[in-house]
Amino acid sequence: MDLFEIHHIKNIPVIVLREDRRYAAPLPHHMKMGALEQVCIEVKEDGYKTIGCFCTTHGIWPFGLPWLADKHGLNSIICFPSKKIERIPHQLLPENFEDFKTNYELKLLIPNMVNINGSQAKKHIEEQGGYYVPFGVDCETAVETIANQFSVKELGTLIVPCGSGVTLAGVLRSIRQNKSKVEVIKAVAAHTPRILEIQRTIQKYEELPFNLDWRGAYDYGDIPDIECPWDAHPYYELKAYDWLYKNIERLPQPIAFLNIGSK
Repeated sequence: MDLFEIHHIKNIPVIVLREDRRYAAPLPHHMKMGALEQVCIEVKEDGYKTIGCFCTTHGIWPFGLPWLADKHGLNSIICFPSKKIERIPHQLLPENFEDFKTNYELKLLIPNMVNINGSQAKKHIEEQGGYYVPFGVDCETAVETIANQFSVKELGTLIVPCGSGVTLAGVLRSIRQNKSKVEVIKAVAAHTPRILEIQRTIQKYEELPFNLDWRGAYDYGDIPDIECPWDAHPYYELKAYDWLYKNIERLPQPIAFLNIGSK
């Protein structure tokens, strides 16, 4: 499958890195699937029988956990903030996993702040003797896997949508280790108030380079009123595309856009 596309935005070519296409159904279209599978492998090697995570209302990478856990002989738990089963994404419904060799549990949490629900999820999973996958797959294994997966040689501008900062940390490691020549990296946050928190996540793994430029103009619930020429997740990639469209004339070329996930 071709992971590279060229799109012309206002007559300017943009290289779209379609990492969302790297993994096929039933896995979700998300760059972190390789990282999540590596976490499953290491968890199994460490003697765990169960692995679990917290899925936010707009998250998609957790959709892959039951499939990857089952592939490696692990039970799985996903905690989701909802009082009503009809509001659960269909990808998480237990009937999808009736043929699994191992068990899958969907745990509903009373909706609250993400950090509170995340703590509740961690407590529930660890009480079952399971390994809790940190929010955003925030661990060294994920960063290293993404770094090995990502590669560019020479760019004027790299656009990276940011949710937790884990993917960007892997991208920065790849650029550093491969000595890639990127003039400027534009990090577009899905939720502007979280930029400092995202930076702290990255700094656990990589230094913030001088050419990293943060762009923030959105709250998490915002969905830009714009149509993207490729499949972009409305709460993440679409915001980065909206910013790109508005600013493309002043960006150094060649320009690349990292499409991390899509629906």
